[in-house]
Amino acid sequence: MPSKKKELLSACLPIALMVSACESPPPKETDAFTPPRPDAFQEADALREDSAPTSDAPPPLADSGQDGAVTDAPMPRICMPEASDYPGSSDYACPSVRTASMWPRIGASIGTIARMEQYEQIAGRLFDPGRDPTPDDFDQARTTYAVSEGLGSRVSRRFDLHYPIPPPPGGSVRFCQDESIWRSHPHFCVGPATLNPIILDMFQRGATGDPSESPRAYAARIEAALVWFVYTSVYKEITTCAYLFPGMDGKREDCDSAWAYYTGGRERSAMPSEEIAFARVVRSISSLAHERILDGIWAARCWRDMEDRSLMEMGRPLMPLPSHTMPEALIHRSLFERARSQTDRALLYALSQILIHRLERLRSTSGAEQSHHLAFLRTLLAPIPARTIRVDGTEVSYPAREDPLMDRPIRERNPASADFIRTEIQKAPGMIDTNGIISRLNEAFPCP
Repeated sequence: MPSKKKELLSACLPIALMVSACESPPPKETDAFTPPRPDAFQEADALREDSAPTSDAPPPLADSGQDGAVTDAPMPRICMPEASDYPGSSDYACPSVRTASMWPRIGASIGTIARMEQYEQIAGRLFDPGRDPTPDDFDQARTTYAVSEGLGSRVSRRFDLHYPIPPPPGGSVRFCQDESIWRSHPHFCVGPATLNPIILDMFQRGATGDPSESPRAYAARIEAALVWFVYTSVYKEITTCAYLFPGMDGKREDCDSAWAYYTGGRERSAMPSEEIAFARVVRSISSLAHERILDGIWAARCWRDMEDRSLMEMGRPLMPLPSHTMPEALIHRSLFERARSQTDRALLYALSQILIHRLERLRSTSGAEQSHHLAFLRTLLAPIPARTIRVDGTEVSYPAREDPLMDRPIRERNPASADFIRTEIQKAPGMIDTNGIISRLNEAFPCP
């Protein structure tokens, strides 16, 4: 491999354990960090004074079920937001947010927008299922991914707050930038342990013209890994908009980053042709999922507005944020949990609709295009193999992940469905029970 390619790949490797800035300049260091409480993020114990759902929900949202969904017995569905959801619930008392026609930014700038524009540049080079990207396409996409403080820097440190929080690293090191932590907690440290290795490996295979698989299969794995990165990032940024984590990871402006990770900085009024990155993909498949994700993210922004107003009324500073070991320090804690849960439900519904769309394409295509859809599906629905990446003569190994990325949310709803999907997706394309997988995804994620 030419030395330039080696340098670019090496720059992205998590083994380098780069220490990079947060989504915008970090706050100044405050009190020492305290080890987390095991139940720090249990939503069930968060219901307090603002937890009771109200009865003034908006009218039901009609969903025709035609957003790519095919089941054994297609039936029209009616999706109704929960009474406690934003914008229907009057618990969300944030007039300035509710009346805003554009995203009410907290920070002066949002660095995440540039990273999602990099996502879109990579997508333009690689993610067309109808053509094989060239080695130069992979090389140029890898260059985009490796920009300093760019998309790759965030993938390589992303943690997933759906999993237990490990003991914190010492000093100012962020979670998952310490190799011992991401190797011992690979599910929590999904970025360095799973997503970044997939992306780097596929960049390398595509750029060197590895003939073992179709270039479209390599590209599809990169796409699936980035889709999962955005899913975990929106959830993470909503959380760090409320709590301070090791390495000073957490600030009010992270609500802006949650919005930008999904939208790429495009406003809610944007036309479909103006969408980029993940919002473009979601909206093209399910406008309902798109709207509900935005509702959830705006719910988090409304909560932040209410929290800030309450802090000021009490004469308390807006910064620093409370340590994540003290969720009870939030004034409107249960409203925060509700907003985060609402967003997560909508994101998972969107992911299910994307998977259903890919399953339909899988059974209606052949050859290299079919290999593209199969690689995408298996990256999210099948176990992930161990891999070794060679850089400058040094081999870096990453362990296998036996449970698929999408296994946790499916298994939480129906373990038998998780087992069925995991088994079916590993079969030859013509043998996969696509209708069976689709019906189980629809059952697990019926409405956002």
